[in-house]
Amino acid sequence: MATSTTKPSVQIRSAQVTEEVWKDSSLYGEIMVSSFGRIKEKGYQRVCPEKGGSFRTYNIPPKILTPTESPNTGDLMVSFSTCNTANSRVSASVATLVATEFVKNEDTQHYSKIKHKDGNKSNVKASNLAWTGSGVFAK
Repeated sequence: MATSTTKPSVQIRSAQVTEEVWKDSSLYGEIMVSSFGRIKEKGYQRVCPEKGGSFRTYNIPPKILTPTESPNTGDLMVSFSTCNTANSRVSASVATLVATEFVKNEDTQHYSKIKHKDGNKSNVKASNLAWTGSGVFAK
């Protein structure tokens, strides 16, 4: 009596390990954007006036910014200083910053919104974002 032995089929799925990539933001020169959805404020110098008309320079080291959730939209936002003459602060959407640097926009005329593929607005990795929406950007 011949017995046949069949081996169970085994599917091996290779783990897709992606390294974090950092890029200078094309929107704001003061920050860097990560493919994992992290935002880093670059180091800078702050000059402060002192008594007697002199000035003191402080070196501010680079730091990873902690995003906060917008109460209106639920989007993750970061706030950072800009290097304009007013030394103002800017608040920007993390998803927009990441998508601008890492997600190809096939139709910039009509795709102006960011979609989270898994529906989770706190997942701002580049692999989870896509350009969508309608409306024409002003030229």
